[in-house]
Amino acid sequence: TQPESGQNGAALTMGLRLKLGLWVVVLLTAVLSLVGFLHVRAEREIYREEMTHRGIALLRSFAIPCAVAIANHDAPTLDTYVTQFADAAALLDLDYLGVLDFEGRVSAHTRVEEFGKIYTDPFSVRAMASIGPITQVDRSGGKNLLEIAVPIESGLRWGTLRAGFTLSRIERSLEAR
Repeated sequence: TQPESGQNGAALTMGLRLKLGLWVVVLLTAVLSLVGFLHVRAEREIYREEMTHRGIALLRSFAIPCAVAIANHDAPTLDTYVTQFADAAALLDLDYLGVLDFEGRVSAHTRVEEFGKIYTDPFSVRAMASIGPITQVDRSGGKNLLEIAVPIESGLRWGTLRAGFTLSRIERSLEAR
């Protein structure tokens, strides 16, 4: 009977060690998964902030020639600027670019069907009332867009630039890690 109780004690000790080992593995896996998730989330936020700053700087510099074209009532030149800007900014994942007047009416846009529309959505209304750049991330419509709006100014306010940059390439690169 004594060897049998020694075997039960060894089996019990082995069972406790196995359970403890499994709990340690599960706990480490959970902690490492959480750390990885938080790291990717922080990295995603850094990329978005960088893209936001770059987009604002780009749109502010683009607003200067737009202000001149608007002030001179030169719609063909404004259209040319928008087209050329869109071609150059394609590498920055530009999805669209629009020039809005004071009422939210589209004066120029990368999408022909948007011309003449009046934007009354909350983002456009805030953008037209804002004295500085504003941003939002729009996840509707199956796209993940960083939208940026900046005033078109050259001493006076002439309108608002509104642009959308896709975040899908950034998202894919982060998911691939």
